[in-house]
Amino acid sequence: MDPVQKLKKRIAVIDKYTIGVGVLLVNLEKAGKFKFNSRDAICRNIINYFIENDTLSDKQLFVLKDRLKKYAAIAEKNNVVPIIPGQNDCKKAYLKDELIYIKTKKSPDTIEFIKSLEGRHWHGLDKVWTAKLNVRNITALEKNGFEIDDQLIAWRENILKFPNPNTININDSKLKYPIRKYQREGVAFVVSRKGRALIADQMGVGKTVQALAWIELYAKDVMPCIIVCPASLKLNWARETIKWTKNTSVYVLNGSPDKKKNYKQIYSDKYLVHSADNEQKKVIIINYDIIANKTEKYKDKLTRKEKRRSIPNTGWGDFLKRDKKIKSIVIDEAQYLKNKKTGRTKSTLSLAKKQKNIVALTGTPIVNRPSEFFTILNLLMPKLFDSFWHFAEEYCGMTHNGYGWDYSGSSNENDLHNLLVNTLMIRRTKKEVLTELPDKSFSEIPFEITNRKEYQKASENLVEWLKEQGLEDAATKAERAEALVKIEHLKQLAVEGKIKQVINWIESFIENEEKLVVFGIHQNILSKLYKHFGKFGKTKRGKSVIITGETSTKDRQKAVDDFQNNPDCLLFIGNIKAAGVGLTLTAASNVAIIEYPWTPGDLEQAEDRVHRYGQKADSVNIWYLIAIDTIENDMISLLNEKKTTLDAVIDGKKNAENLSIMSGLIEKYVI
Repeated sequence: MDPVQKLKKRIAVIDKYTIGVGVLLVNLEKAGKFKFNSRDAICRNIINYFIENDTLSDKQLFVLKDRLKKYAAIAEKNNVVPIIPGQNDCKKAYLKDELIYIKTKKSPDTIEFIKSLEGRHWHGLDKVWTAKLNVRNITALEKNGFEIDDQLIAWRENILKFPNPNTININDSKLKYPIRKYQREGVAFVVSRKGRALIADQMGVGKTVQALAWIELYAKDVMPCIIVCPASLKLNWARETIKWTKNTSVYVLNGSPDKKKNYKQIYSDKYLVHSADNEQKKVIIINYDIIANKTEKYKDKLTRKEKRRSIPNTGWGDFLKRDKKIKSIVIDEAQYLKNKKTGRTKSTLSLAKKQKNIVALTGTPIVNRPSEFFTILNLLMPKLFDSFWHFAEEYCGMTHNGYGWDYSGSSNENDLHNLLVNTLMIRRTKKEVLTELPDKSFSEIPFEITNRKEYQKASENLVEWLKEQGLEDAATKAERAEALVKIEHLKQLAVEGKIKQVINWIESFIENEEKLVVFGIHQNILSKLYKHFGKFGKTKRGKSVIITGETSTKDRQKAVDDFQNNPDCLLFIGNIKAAGVGLTLTAASNVAIIEYPWTPGDLEQAEDRVHRYGQKADSVNIWYLIAIDTIENDMISLLNEKKTTLDAVIDGKKNAENLSIMSGLIEKYVI
């Protein structure tokens, strides 16, 4: 039989030849070597449908069988190849309407894979799948052999690819003070991420400075700016903002807003701590706990159960969200947002989502506790970190414990670290930037006291008594001793007034898994700390050890060994006299002073418990936790003045030093 006639019969009765001829003719037409006549143009449409879907209806096949026979000679001449429907899986994915559209055959394996995609949905009328537009789905389709269109590839690259921070020049000459090289690199990283980044440097590296340098250098695009932080850090943020930025109005919000006031009136003198001429340059500092609205109980009409609802305009969040001029938000100690169900997290996220620029700060290693950071990662890059379930599966070692899903662990830590540093996170340890750090760094953390009236009364009584005694001049030893007792009382009132905030600050610090040495003086104050943070022992529930004058030699050594050798023991609490000399506490590189001695020698000895003499092995951070507008301010000033006379610890000069410090205090109070 003639080959052409033979092919005509095959076209009429065998589907694979019908389709094979159709595909051949369409390809020839695309190459300009053939053209369907106008009546048969429908064949082109049918074949294109087959190419996309790998299937045809009986009606479509009937049309092809009827009309393609006339082209058998052309097909025979060009070596037609039979094509079996359903054998060639046309796997394509493309972007449309903010969704991933998926074209493929209905083979069991392929359908099973598509069902694993997030947000997948079958559209029966259009015979097409759709899935949620995210990086995970695109990557999964690509790995499964799907042809990804250029728009999807471009969308993913826009999410994952950023300019190299090293190409961004940060001119810190515009700042009040120069910053270190690695801090300029941190600012450049934030800029390269278009103002949405996580600075996760280790404690003591200077995250606050980097955030403020970014705010100042890019003020036109960044200010007005909100800074959210723990209550214990608000005054420190205010002080640092004034220090590092120029001509900036700084507001520190407290309590609850006045519901009767227009939101524009909330920035009143009541909250202003530093004023500037330029209204654009404004920083608003607020703590987490006053963003959320207050709540009230009510009874659900349907269930008759008691529930709680938000009372509008009773938290600062409602007011701040109305300010359309705000351009950015800095979230300090971002691990505070670990529980997405709390009012604190919900209100902070609601406020932050309104902002184009979001910079989060934390010193906690994320890969150790990834589940606690999903909310902040989702806030910064919602198109990448869009599903907690998938995040927990991949990075949180998710397991079922018989009662429910447990995702408190970690898994694929290196993969998570690489993903974060390639997208939104910059993290440097002190060891990595050690060559740029001084042997010792000193920071003052200010706290407002809660017993201001009681303190003020005692202070006034002291001043009155000193004037009556005339102690600014020569006085008897008895009078000096009595003055010392009264001054010690004032010192104790100051530390009692700040102790709750001190505890909050320490909690935030060790939340970053950093060891900390805390020195104080009074037994009752040190005992409060020890009771709050718990005894470190076999249960591992407590985090602290303590050494005071009452601690036995055996217990002293055990406390030091636990702190030095056990990573779970995070806090050393010590009396400056009993623990400030002779102990080695080099497992830590941070010391917090919460009460101040009479000599700089005692202070220096305490600070040096964590310092390695003669070695550039680490840089030590000394934190002075100060009750502002109290005797502690004066003591710090005098101790710093006397630090040049550290031979005060030598026998014969110590008493003179005591007298000198006390004389300085008396002079400040009397004159």
